[in-house]
Amino acid sequence: MELVAREKDGVLYLSFIGQFWEREDVREVQSFFSTNTGETKRVVVVNLERLTFIGSIGLGAIMNLYSQLKEEECRLILFRPNGSVKESMELAGFPTIVPVVYDSEELERSLAPQA
Repeated sequence: MELVAREKDGVLYLSFIGQFWEREDVREVQSFFSTNTGETKRVVVVNLERLTFIGSIGLGAIMNLYSQLKEEECRLILFRPNGSVKESMELAGFPTIVPVVYDSEELERSLAPQA
């Protein structure tokens, strides 16, 4: 899996590209966050649009990321999961735990400051 990161307006945008199912993928995500802890953002958006497959290890890694960010009083938003990735996340109950948005307008509303 390829991990691409950028920051805009205090929001960290991550794109997961390819397949997320190997331990090495999890280590890459964990390494990214351990080396960027000094730059913690209030909101992290993970773009899953170009993720073609996610296995149970990838689902677990995202849930761990959600828990870690929540402890740090940060928000995680999953953006545009599709195909089998969307189906896997729905079966695992992700939409009831982690915010999942499917279009840019919905994402903008989710990024608006919360009262």
